[in-house]
Amino acid sequence: MFNTLILSRLFLLLIGIIGFLIEGSVKSETANPLVYSPFFLLLVWHLFREIKYNHQYILSQFYAIYYFLGMMVSSIIITSGALMIEINEFGTPNGIFWILLIFFMISLIFGNVGFKCGMFMTRHVNVHINKKQERFFISIFLGVVVSFCFYVLIKYSGPIFLEIDRVQFWNNVVPEYLKFLHSLLSQTYILFCFLLLFKRDRFQDFYAKILFIILIIIIVLLLGEKFSAFILLLNALLVIRAGDVKPIVLNVRILLNWILVILFISALISLHYADKEDGFGFVRVALQGQLLWSVLNDSFKVLLQNDSFVCFFECGQFSDARDFISYKYLPFPKYDYYQNTGTNLSGFMPAVQIMIFGLIAALLLHSLVSFLLGFFSGVLVKLINSENIFYAFILFKILFSITIFWYTMLPASIFSVPFFLFVVLSIVFPLLGRKKGVNFNLKLTNSLFQK
Repeated sequence: MFNTLILSRLFLLLIGIIGFLIEGSVKSETANPLVYSPFFLLLVWHLFREIKYNHQYILSQFYAIYYFLGMMVSSIIITSGALMIEINEFGTPNGIFWILLIFFMISLIFGNVGFKCGMFMTRHVNVHINKKQERFFISIFLGVVVSFCFYVLIKYSGPIFLEIDRVQFWNNVVPEYLKFLHSLLSQTYILFCFLLLFKRDRFQDFYAKILFIILIIIIVLLLGEKFSAFILLLNALLVIRAGDVKPIVLNVRILLNWILVILFISALISLHYADKEDGFGFVRVALQGQLLWSVLNDSFKVLLQNDSFVCFFECGQFSDARDFISYKYLPFPKYDYYQNTGTNLSGFMPAVQIMIFGLIAALLLHSLVSFLLGFFSGVLVKLINSENIFYAFILFKILFSITIFWYTMLPASIFSVPFFLFVVLSIVFPLLGRKKGVNFNLKLTNSLFQK
């Protein structure tokens, strides 16, 4: 069955290449979304097969899959002629859907290879810690974080209650010495999920559920998040679930219920934004792919070669590649406004990579990064399976930092003191365990969910 999955990935990659070559040579003003729908549905069908037969890798890569699927939906809307309000352009077919399909398949192909390598190489790299003590310290740590959150909520209220933007709330209302809490809370999502899934008795089960519900309340009331924070939370939850070796049984009824819930939430958000910020729905979704559409709309020479690689991190007046591409494609008044307000565009990958390096080099780099992310995911899943949550937490932070850097082009996610400390800990921690005679043999359990 795994060989069938490989052939399916290669087939979809070939479809992407052929589609890009055809659409690049045949220019048209708009395209019927139905042209792309069969291929998008074929991709979704393939992902369901991956979940059934390769669930550990797929669940560990939820963020990337969510990103690409969202971008592909955006590309379909753009090619149907939607107005991209930030760059003030109407969309036309230029190969954007097929480029995203190609990059997505590259992610799956090379990521799976890296994942298998990581799983294989981790069979003798494991540090066991007393699980009762580990759970105790995690519970105490999360309790302190939650207490700080309620302190801020009681003393300074929240963006929803004050009816202001969440960025304005954390920049202007919360004092400087408490601003760390915003980032700290998101850093601990995986620990909340660990307590929720690693159940040992009824008390721990009840305690974990209460703590998880409190986390949801804090995300809404204190962080003022409507969607993005829940994507990070779901990513952490599925990474923990990936540690379970039992295959996932796809229940159609449960799947339909989740689809209905997502549609209901989307409808509520759409109604809330109906008269705000130039609307929501299709117009807002179209913005996700506007940068990639802009890059592909440049000359074909730019796609094959470029000499702007010096601006990948910073060059001249530009602080990083995000700033460089924003200046290039945004009307200057909009760019200047975003600079002054701290607002950012979205959908930087693979637009930045193609613009900076050219298409061929961007694909090669994406192949390398996908292998690296897959490798770390394989190690992480093995550690989670052995319930080595402290070491898994260290590796998760490294993995997610690299993911955020590559998909959002934020150099600070890897060029920072916390990232450096996590890398050092990932190297030193096993060595310390070895000196103390800690057992490194990985013992796989049948399931994470033993009582």
